[in-house]
Amino acid sequence: MSVLSRNELRVVLCPSHAALLAIEHRFTRRGIRHELKGQEIVAGDGGDAKGTAKRRYDRALAALEAALPAYARPQTAATLIISNHFSRYLLVPWSEELAGDDERLAFAQHRFRELYGDVANQWELRLSPTRDGAPQLSSAVDRRLLTAMRDIFARKGVAIASIQPHLMAAYNGAFPLLQKRSAWLGLVEPGMLFLALLQKGQWVRLRSLRIGDDWHEELPQLLEREACLAGAAGAIDEVLLALPDGIERSLPADGRWRFRRLHAVAAPGELPGGEWGFAMRGQR
Repeated sequence: MSVLSRNELRVVLCPSHAALLAIEHRFTRRGIRHELKGQEIVAGDGGDAKGTAKRRYDRALAALEAALPAYARPQTAATLIISNHFSRYLLVPWSEELAGDDERLAFAQHRFRELYGDVANQWELRLSPTRDGAPQLSSAVDRRLLTAMRDIFARKGVAIASIQPHLMAAYNGAFPLLQKRSAWLGLVEPGMLFLALLQKGQWVRLRSLRIGDDWHEELPQLLEREACLAGAAGAIDEVLLALPDGIERSLPADGRWRFRRLHAVAAPGELPGGEWGFAMRGQR
């Protein structure tokens, strides 16, 4: 392997399966070139999203561990994206009384315990950057899941560059588009719709909703209800949807809402971050 190249492995962990994409980045006289070297979806035993969260991710992790050796190439760093089925989010109000990230993280832990009880003590929390006066997004993932993932990659000799919940991966991937935008952001997974309201790039409202196969028909009514609850009825009508591959035809045709598919924003010559759409292909 040339010292002027490196390998990236993008992994999406879902309740019933894991998706892997191997990418080679090569430094040339004309700049960095990116090449997709392989992609695969591996299903866990059981094949559905039923049961407890731990049982679901245990199946997906077993499938991932079996497939990982084929992707453990030299100089590989992995980016792990975790389904919203395994993630929780809340907005932490800004307070001048909280001095520094440690106090804000402790306050976020307190808020999670208020909402979910003592089970929140088993979660690992992250806080997103924020501006003074704006709510701060906090994400939580079961610490057992994160430990199991780290152990698997350590055993296979693959370094982990980052671990991101689906919401953060989608937002970061489309940051140039979203940073100052006022819109609804919708992340569609089998059985779940995550809705976030952005005003000038700032988080205003977060909601996880259970959905069925006819979610696209119900989406306008769901948005009307959420807009009323958020006090934003009629104010924001753009809806950016991160969707599984191949279902653009299912986007609602509704005069009230302007629906667009959300794509990651790639730098010139870079592969787009389409791993989520690929991961959900055929899993609807």
